Amino acid sequence: MSFLKKLQININKVAEGYFANWTPEMPVSVGDYGDINGYRFTRDGNISRYRLNLKIERIRKETASFEKKDGLIVKTQASAESGLGSGNVKLDLQFGEAGSFLYHLRDITNIQFQERRDAFEKIGQLLLSGRIKWKDDYVLVVEVKQAGKAFILVAEGDNVSLQLECNSDIVGNLNLADVAGRVGYVRDSDSVIRYEVSEAISPLYRVVSFAESPPDGGGKLPLGGLVEKIRMWFSDKMPLPETIYLTEYFDRGHSVAGTFTLPNGETVGLCQTVEDAAGFISKSENGDLATLGIAELEVVSVLLNAGQMYDE
Repeated sequence: MSFLKKLQININKVAEGYFANWTPEMPVSVGDYGDINGYRFTRDGNISRYRLNLKIERIRKETASFEKKDGLIVKTQASAESGLGSGNVKLDLQFGEAGSFLYHLRDITNIQFQERRDAFEKIGQLLLSGRIKWKDDYVLVVEVKQAGKAFILVAEGDNVSLQLECNSDIVGNLNLADVAGRVGYVRDSDSVIRYEVSEAISPLYRVVSFAESPPDGGGKLPLGGLVEKIRMWFSDKMPLPETIYLTEYFDRGHSVAGTFTLPNGETVGLCQTVEDAAGFISKSENGDLATLGIAELEVVSVLLNAGQMYDE
């Protein structure tokens, strides 16, 4: 658990609010909702089943790439005689601690809601009507970074070394995703997880949480209490989503808030906040970690940690 905790804290810091998909070959889609357990997102469903007709945009960045190096020392040396052919080099990788990684992506597409206000309004109507059973610790996936190619190495232990061999041109371009599946391992380690793929995966995502925003400007309150209050106002019959109107809307980037008017004239405040590392970790540690078996964590594909990440 401590390994995944470090992983998520570090990637959230360097990837500007994104979290790592622990098993990137398992899709994470915009509109997915669920819990944070074991320091990873576990999907319970997708809001598309409620036919909200929310527009999703895909912004393709053909040359985008990511790299992170802190906690990892890389040394290169010429490979005069190589089974992979001439012009290759060897890379000596020294991972300083568990969670250190080398992480390269290529051909990135940003996927997100096209209209933030429309998404907030329709999802808010759904939550306040009680049509969806929303837990207080649920989060909603609002953005996904999809990669067409990926090369990922992650250390599961401290002071782990690895040596690989690849084309010198690739090393100069700093993106091993271009040769995913064709890198030679001169010295391997059971403590380094390898993930190489040349097809679309979703390795990074951003999530938000919802809470009641009191009109007096007080602290945020759990959404469940607000829904119960609405239920009390309307007895056993909750209002239909289309009878709940967004009358005020405030977009502050990482935080969105609004006032909704109900059919009986009552107004309620709702806010949506992008989860940061502290909130993500807190939700995981407050959850029931006992439901996660060891076998679930010992997957052959993981993500990142430790260093400098860039986006071209």
